Amino acid sequence: LVVYITLKSKSDAYELTLFIIGMTYLYLKLITIKRFSIGLKALMHTILFCIASFLITMYFGAELQEIWYRADEGDARLTLMTNAFLATLHSPLVGFGAGSFSGLFEPFKGLEAHNNFLDFSMQFGFIFPIILYYYILKSFVISLQRNEYLLGSFILGFLVSGLFHFSGRHFIFWVELAALMNYSNGNKVFD
Repeated sequence: LVVYITLKSKSDAYELTLFIIGMTYLYLKLITIKRFSIGLKALMHTILFCIASFLITMYFGAELQEIWYRADEGDARLTLMTNAFLATLHSPLVGFGAGSFSGLFEPFKGLEAHNNFLDFSMQFGFIFPIILYYYILKSFVISLQRNEYLLGSFILGFLVSGLFHFSGRHFIFWVELAALMNYSNGNKVFD
């Protein structure tokens, strides 16, 4: 019911997040490699991911490009992300504080990057989002080690949704991050 209602919002980022969650869950359930070390598993999954990406791009490249151009609104998102990165380079350690510092044509034109990592880096420097993403990625690895594939799929969806939307300005981001930090420190999220 929740998925149906939120699909009515017609959010490209939300639809992509649902797709990533579903595909990741199916992938992890179907391709389970239990007897190898975590490093060998990561290597094997990376190779499979690259092969799948190549095949998907080869067979559905034109359709994916069409979807991207429609969702990107004329190259606006990539430009905002590029200008956010350039703005962050002016103060890479501490950022500029609260505000929006990207722009469509150049940095510092009062727009968000629509990317959690880059928006946080403009505000607080590169160190702050690196710390946040450390805990998120650590949670993802732990979920895979514990064979909690649905949780891992949601964590990956959480990461992907942050690539195209500055959800860090919403309180729910911090609730989810707190749960993941708790989880990454060895606790169960749903006790």
